[in-house]
Amino acid sequence: LRLVAVPPFLSKNLTHDYDRMQSIYACLLANVLSAYPGVATLEIEEARSIQQELAGKDLDAGRQVPCFVEGTFRMDKESKDSPVQVAFEVDVSTAGDKEKVNSGKIPLDVAHKWLTEGLAAMIMRQKAVKSSLPVEEQTKHFLSKADEFHSVGAMWQAADLREAYLLLYPQNAKQRLLLISEYRSEMNPYITGVTRENIKNPSNQLLEYYRANIVKAVDAYRMNLTHLEYLVRNRLIKREDALRLYRADITGVGCSTPDHLFNMMPHLK
Repeated sequence: LRLVAVPPFLSKNLTHDYDRMQSIYACLLANVLSAYPGVATLEIEEARSIQQELAGKDLDAGRQVPCFVEGTFRMDKESKDSPVQVAFEVDVSTAGDKEKVNSGKIPLDVAHKWLTEGLAAMIMRQKAVKSSLPVEEQTKHFLSKADEFHSVGAMWQAADLREAYLLLYPQNAKQRLLLISEYRSEMNPYITGVTRENIKNPSNQLLEYYRANIVKAVDAYRMNLTHLEYLVRNRLIKREDALRLYRADITGVGCSTPDHLFNMMPHLK
């Protein structure tokens, strides 16, 4: 068994336009690696705990040390009208051994291929692991896990997996609508513990909690509109359907669940 941990990638851009890609790129790579036979992906806290436990110890031959895949990326444009390019820098480390992998500047629309075919294959060759599942099987795995998270209300985790899937299959309108429904569910900030007494003189902790939830809701709203714009621009939904979806965003009425969305567009069922 090979243990691999992939924490969120770090954006080196000064603006926050690509912050959502930090978790999406990591999610995509982690799920592709987990499709290789004999590979298990770990939560980063769990992997760190194992690493600390084994630090300074003589390792048994059969004891597995987690492999950490930690990456950064930067989005750039050569000029105002040129397409966006991305450059990845990735550290692959196991028990003190570290290897750096750089992509150089590559077009944004092939970034997913570099992660899933180039980087993943290099990591697995390095670790002497057999070939992964076919791409079709990997993507089924993405969607089944996304649906599991969705069913228990873990919408951000579901959204990360569906975003990763759409990097591979951007024209899938049905999955993009499901993703929109997941972002919609996160557009209303969850605020608890606020009373008339403490809101009059809120503590710094309460203010920070409120700000964090508002930022999360705004991120969900922006991502929702980004995917709606993609559907319209690529003519994957009708203009009148897009207007109904947008009006629902503004008013908060209707279209809040996958069933509502698909009832609007039955041809996508």
